[in-house]
Amino acid sequence: MPAEWAPQDATWLAWPSPDAGDFLGIYEDSVAAAYIAMLDALLEGQKVYLNNGSLAKASGRLEAIAPEKLQRLHLLDIPSSEWCRDFGPTFLLNNQQELGAIDWKFSKWGGKYEGELMNDADATLRMCAQANVPDERIFTSPGLTLEGGGIEVNGAGTAMTTGTSVLHANRNPDAGKEDIEQLLSDFLGADHVIWLDGTFENDDTDGHIDTLARFVSEDTIAVQTCEDSDDPNFAVAQENVRRLSTAKLADGRAVNVVRLPSMDRMELAGIRMPASYANFLIANTCVLIPQYGLRQDPDAVAAIGSLFPDRKPIPIDCSGIIWGRGALHCISQQVPRSSGLS
Repeated sequence: MPAEWAPQDATWLAWPSPDAGDFLGIYEDSVAAAYIAMLDALLEGQKVYLNNGSLAKASGRLEAIAPEKLQRLHLLDIPSSEWCRDFGPTFLLNNQQELGAIDWKFSKWGGKYEGELMNDADATLRMCAQANVPDERIFTSPGLTLEGGGIEVNGAGTAMTTGTSVLHANRNPDAGKEDIEQLLSDFLGADHVIWLDGTFENDDTDGHIDTLARFVSEDTIAVQTCEDSDDPNFAVAQENVRRLSTAKLADGRAVNVVRLPSMDRMELAGIRMPASYANFLIANTCVLIPQYGLRQDPDAVAAIGSLFPDRKPIPIDCSGIIWGRGALHCISQQVPRSSGLS
């Protein structure tokens, strides 16, 4: 599995479907505007595959994007939920730089949700076919239930995950750390794993790594902090910083730790949202940075933008998307550039 900052062929998204019900009709305008902003930014430097594409086309909102950019947009009639990172395939490259994919076992975040669009099997295989992944390079992980947001890699032999999610009894009740480490080595080419634990308040993923900490280079990890000792997220954030400060990479190097700005509480309808600046998205020419209407938003743009000097930092309003308990990284999935593509 290449690092996210490696050259990409495309980004995968799924236009929010009324059938999914994730946004309950309350934040539809805000969410649609965020998707258009994402499309406009991503299409500057790569293709975008868009599941539920007929819905986006019918809405007329795509008219806001320049025609030359829309030539790189592929509208797909693939019914799916919005959470491409979690239900969909994780794309790989072999030693010949040929594209492959993992079809993880998806349990709807430990059996928390129901709905036809959460039945991912057909959508995942159709996404692989669209990306021209041959059947012989689509791998099904034996006995491992996992969502894509639960894993991070640096592309140089190190993966990062959380025990609270991947080892949770609602996913892999019979697995231990050694079992998971072997599977991540076998399937991702990562022979060393950094383990974090814990979950932010109301995070229904049981602590996906892409809400807590992210690789931004081979040896640097950006971690979401919390400086308010009265906040339920405080203990988790402090422990993550502590673990990363002593963590090693596959080659024995220490990790450089970058602290993302501590956040005020973000609430919708009186409910605490699991908002995190760590849920940013890296693309070829830009890095998309979630914004929540908080006073720390500009600081997050500056902090994350400084980590990617060769990419344009683009703030995206996620104050509606977060109602679905996720943000930019959760609703996307990158397709790495493979042999035969330039």
